[in-house]
Amino acid sequence: MLSVILVDNGSSRKTLKTSLQYIRKGTPASEVLVIAPEVIGDEVSISTIGTTQAAALNQAIALAKGDVIVLLDGRINYSAQQIEELLGAMQDLEPNSIVHTPIQVGGERIELPEISPEDLVPTISSTALWPVAAIGIHRNVLSQINKLEGDEYSQIIAGLIVRAVCENTALISSDYLLKTEDPQVLEACRPSNSIRAKLLSLAVNECNIEDLFPQHAWDSFEEESAAACYHTLAAIFIRFGDIESAKECLEFSDRLEDSPRSTALKALISLERGETLGAVANLVSSLQQYEVRKKEAHYLSITPKDIQSVTSNLNRGLEALNQRNNQSAAEHFACAVFDFDSFYREIGVDRLLG
Repeated sequence: MLSVILVDNGSSRKTLKTSLQYIRKGTPASEVLVIAPEVIGDEVSISTIGTTQAAALNQAIALAKGDVIVLLDGRINYSAQQIEELLGAMQDLEPNSIVHTPIQVGGERIELPEISPEDLVPTISSTALWPVAAIGIHRNVLSQINKLEGDEYSQIIAGLIVRAVCENTALISSDYLLKTEDPQVLEACRPSNSIRAKLLSLAVNECNIEDLFPQHAWDSFEEESAAACYHTLAAIFIRFGDIESAKECLEFSDRLEDSPRSTALKALISLERGETLGAVANLVSSLQQYEVRKKEAHYLSITPKDIQSVTSNLNRGLEALNQRNNQSAAEHFACAVFDFDSFYREIGVDRLLG
């Protein structure tokens, strides 16, 4: 049996009632539960008054009797046909799997690729839109996860996906494509940078770091491999504006090795905090460390592709420093670091300089 949980996520009462009508009509054998501040219709209702949305969802899941549980964002104006086809595509969900419904808003398609643990970090880093409006989950997946957590609906559902992938749950894209012209759907599927930072923290806490970054030479260079992972995580956290998590990652990396990447990332944190002199000192130190590192044997060899650009930005930085233009000096030194090591541009933290 299919259990449908319709979630009032800023929905109008009219939209919820219409969706309920279509769910009853489209899947008469289904069980329907509603999460809303007030009772809607004759279905089992779980109030969100005085509790969190995550707690209400956990209560609804505990009450649901179906093997497959479908979570629907109540903000969307579904048509009767959409409800019928959407739920029909979830009827025969295999155990140990989650199905998400791709969404097309105008000309923009929102869909997740197949994700394994090694794909989580790049997916969280690069995916701005998550199709979290209509999700089907087999009950045995929820029993492994224990309970849902999060402050906002997109965080709760995206977090469910992240935790399930860490448990090697199959993430399936539904054959049904939900087409809509409602721009509100885009916003419902766009987690903020703050939420994406929380998803990244969740992935790090739920998965072994070796599973998140299997491309590194863990058997031969365990410490340098771990340090490289923490540098990547720190850079993404900085891009998302989560400075405290970035600092924590750098503290871990510094216990493993002295790295010019760690020093440069500390400089970017200083720039984000308006501490220009501290940023300049760390950027200069990072460039010096890169020069020394060229002569040493390391797991990750870093060679600049354009040494002339590095030298040019370094000289401009020194000129700006002599003119006491610390901000300009920091920007030129940062560009020199970015030219020396492509890591920063690959992660996207170079865009922080504007």
